[in-house]
Formats: sequence, C-alpha cells, structure tokens
Amino acid sequence: MNKHHFKQLTAFDESRRETLPANELEKIRRAAPKLRAEFIASGMLVAVRQFSCSVTPYPTVYGFHAAYDGVHPFLWFNNRATVVQFEENGKLKNLLFNPIFPDLSMQAPFYVNLTKNVPQFMQGFLAKLNAPVAEQLKELGLTPEDIDYLSYDHLHVQDLRPLMGVRNGKGDAWATKPLFPNAKFIFPQAEWEHTMALHPSVSEWYVPNGLANVSTENLILYEGDIQLGAGVALIATPGHTAGNHSLYLNTAQGTMTFSENGVGVDAYSPENSKINSVRQKAKDRGWEVVLNANTLDYRLWQYNSMVKEKLLSGPAVNPDYTNHHSTSEFTPWFATPGFKPSLVHGDVVHGRLQSK
Repeated sequence: MNKHHFKQLTAFDESRRETLPANELEKIRRAAPKLRAEFIASGMLVAVRQFSCSVTPYPTVYGFHAAYDGVHPFLWFNNRATVVQFEENGKLKNLLFNPIFPDLSMQAPFYVNLTKNVPQFMQGFLAKLNAPVAEQLKELGLTPEDIDYLSYDHLHVQDLRPLMGVRNGKGDAWATKPLFPNAKFIFPQAEWEHTMALHPSVSEWYVPNGLANVSTENLILYEGDIQLGAGVALIATPGHTAGNHSLYLNTAQGTMTFSENGVGVDAYSPENSKINSVRQKAKDRGWEVVLNANTLDYRLWQYNSMVKEKLLSGPAVNPDYTNHHSTSEFTPWFATPGFKPSLVHGDVVHGRLQSK
C-alpha cells in the first residue's frame, strides 16, 4: 500500500467536522465557491475522453427515490468510463475512472436476482454490452499499460481482482495477473474499509469476494479531497456509500463533477425536470436534489454531497441544468417510450490525447 503525494485540498475540512447534517450543508454552501475558484485558477487538464461500457436497467424507485410515480418500474442508465490525461510535475499521466466490466458486475447478487428469471434469448433486450474496456482504450490509442491511475466513484458491483491482480502467496508470482499492471488504484480510506467489512443490508450490491486476496502493492488510500494535477481532483462526496468520491475536472466546457450520487440532470435540477412527478414531488418536499437511493445508510450526507457537486460543477451549457455528469446516466431506451431524461450530457470530449 502506498502513501499519496497529491495536493490536499482543505476547503471542506470544516464542514466534514460537523456532526449535524444541516450545519454541514450550510458550511458546504460557503466553502464550495472558494474551492471552485481556486480549482479553475489551477489550470486545465490536457484531455478527456469517455466511452460507454454498458447500458443496464435499474429500478426507478431507486433512481428517483420515490419522486417518480409513473408506469415504468425500470429506467436504463449508460455506464461510462472516463479517460483523463493531465500533467503531474511536468509528466503526462492517464487516469481511468469507472471502467465497467459487465461480466464481472453481473456477479453481484442484485443483478443475479434480476436476471435469473429472464430467458437467455431475452437478455439482449435487457441490457446493451459494448466492446470491452481494453478494446475501447485501443481505439483511443491507449493500452491498459498506459494507465497510471484508476479509480471508481464507489465500489458497488466491482470485482478488483482481475484489475489489481492476486498473488499466489509463493514469492512474487501472480495467481491472477493485473489487467492494469502500471496503475495506482486510488480510493478513499472509508470506501475500502467498508467494502472489506460489508454490512448485510448492502451486500447485494457487491460482487462476492471482489476484494479477496487482491494485491495492495499499488493501492493508494486517502482521506479528504486531493488534487492530482492541473484541472483534476477527487472530492469526497459520501452518502451513496460511506466513501463515495467524485471526479472533478476543469475543461473547456467548464468545471464538472462525475459520480453516481444521482442518475442524471433530473436528479440534480429537479425544479427544471420535464418528468412531471419528479419536478412536482421535489417541489412539494423542498428537495433541491433527488437521491440515487438504492442504499440509504447515509441519506442526509448524500443529499449534502449532491449539493456540493452542484456548486462545484456550476451550470451546464443549458443553464437550466447542472454540469454534473452521472457515471451511470439515465438514458432513453426503447422499452420505456415516453420516459426519458430532460437532457443527456453524452460523452465528454476535451483536448487531444497525447502519447507519453
């Protein structure tokens, strides 16, 4: 396990010390504009590319936390990976954020139970599985060996053993070779610890033994908020999980955050949602955000984190919506006619990926 050398960002330290969520929220509101201004002043990253790993179903009652009362029991979301290229001490670095491997994620009990009664011939209608991560990296001119850093906003439905590797316990030989042999894996301390000691109430969202015997020689655990380089930071946004964190970027399209705290623009700007019940119920309840609520262990902190993301992101190109990009974004799907997001951000493209 490695100690990190990244710049520690301290703007939210005071809010994190609050034990009352209402007080934390007010301190977040005060601190976010300062951090955003300093982050913009630090410069822009080199390039960003995104690609879709899969499109999968998700219960609407989770996606919109009881703010949807329509006829569709499921929404579909687009699970995107993000490649970020930036300079660290004058050297080009590549960060891969949220690469989804559907064959691994489908081992989580939630998806096992969801699909076990679906005939095999119908499963192609249930989800869209895109080209493997390594193939899509190749299309961008990259290989898994080119990835310097890798992280997920949280560890639901992830199996890190093929990514980080497993030693066989006999010297340095690999029992499972790591797909990303040169990458440092960066996670908040709380996310790693809670995933290693799962509570039964959330275990259906985790691949069984997904961290078992995984090699930790390239693992970096951190606390708080850190800046990896100009225009790239990881911001603590706990709530969806205990150690949820968000990717924060400064691009030509403005500042933007990335996480699965909410499923799309309707969750972050419900007052402007074109989905009538989401807009009206959020208004009736005084909600300025609508949680992605499959786990509600830290519901109040998740709300605060989504407000933090809104304030750090700022407005999208369409100012009615926030420039937060959900890592699993609610997307139109043929099985849900008439049920679609108010706006789809789509893939982020910034700059030009360079060779090291």
